[in-house]
Amino acid sequence: MRKIAKIVAPVVGSIALIGAVQGSAQAATTTTGQPAPSCVSYVDHYDGMFGGFTKVTVANGCADTVRVQVTYKVYSSPSECLTIAPNSSVDTTYYNIVMGDPNVRALVTC
Repeated sequence: MRKIAKIVAPVVGSIALIGAVQGSAQAATTTTGQPAPSCVSYVDHYDGMFGGFTKVTVANGCADTVRVQVTYKVYSSPSECLTIAPNSSVDTTYYNIVMGDPNVRALVTC
């Protein structure tokens, strides 16, 4: 019985360690959903006339690199997580089927 315990204990310990490392990696990639810093802004280039693909420019006026997602009011999934260097901007697109209303809800951290 002691031989089995000596063999099983290191295996169980290794599995627990792998699970802890995997959990930490998953937590690092989870969207936080907190509002983006006020130094990050966006321009929704929706023309107000027709639905369809619409460009959003997200600008980082912060001193540090930021990671943000664009969230939308209706009918669109959040954007991918955008990594933006200081004093830079990135364009992303969404599909807007609501004519006459820009669809961007907010910028959130990710």
